[in-house]
Amino acid sequence: MTFDRSQIPAMPRIAAQAIQLSNTPNVDMKQLVDLLSADIGIAAAILELANSALFGSQGSTANLALALARIGMDNLQNILIKSAINEVFPLKNLPTEYGWRELWEHLLLSGQIAYRLAKHLHCPKPRDVQMAALLHDVGIFLMGFGAPETLVEITNECKRFNKTFSEVESRFGNDFHGSFGQDLAMAWHLPISVVSAIRYHECNWRNELPSISSNHLQTLFVVSTANILALNHGPRPIGFPAVQELRKDLFEGFYIDEGVMKNAVRESLEFLEQVR
Repeated sequence: MTFDRSQIPAMPRIAAQAIQLSNTPNVDMKQLVDLLSADIGIAAAILELANSALFGSQGSTANLALALARIGMDNLQNILIKSAINEVFPLKNLPTEYGWRELWEHLLLSGQIAYRLAKHLHCPKPRDVQMAALLHDVGIFLMGFGAPETLVEITNECKRFNKTFSEVESRFGNDFHGSFGQDLAMAWHLPISVVSAIRYHECNWRNELPSISSNHLQTLFVVSTANILALNHGPRPIGFPAVQELRKDLFEGFYIDEGVMKNAVRESLEFLEQVR
């Protein structure tokens, strides 16, 4: 599978600047609101979430600053990431054979679960963990953009022979959607913990685990766990079957109680249902 890395699209300017600004200590809210107001799509998504069943109990609002205060920076990041992906990879330019709706729903659920698990584990930067989970399969979007014929071939073989995405894509060389996702994350200058989690989130199947710092390994553990829980309890993208559990030999020393995981899944599903 070949793809010219120089053709990776940059993260849209407003989304990139807003992510950076929102992660700044003592963020200047007026500056942030002014920036977000310049993108009609992002502003509309913020207002829609703020007026949803989850946040709209105080009444409807058309004030972006008030809407932003309601939803918070963590939910803003989800909106910014989704907006960026939709802008650089519009569905009309992606092969229709792949199930993009199921992939998006899987990523959204993974991000919500990962955030809750990260908070439980007191991860230093739970927002980064959530970002990594939300983007862990972003390489499939990049494949659809840069190697659409290959993605269609992988998709058709997964459907025809009931094979996993990982099994089929391995026939096309050393590049796979994790490495494509890594390239995109690096081009977008995302935190190294996010880059590593995207690259290695499928170590449970590929028998590989890099030598990375403990904090980055914790991010990878949470993202991999959230991915599996989302596959087991939510929509499954083409080629990604349900998985029973994370291989303990790959993440020795990390543990999440089963009850905590069940609560994270339940709360995440309820959250996504309320913001539809």
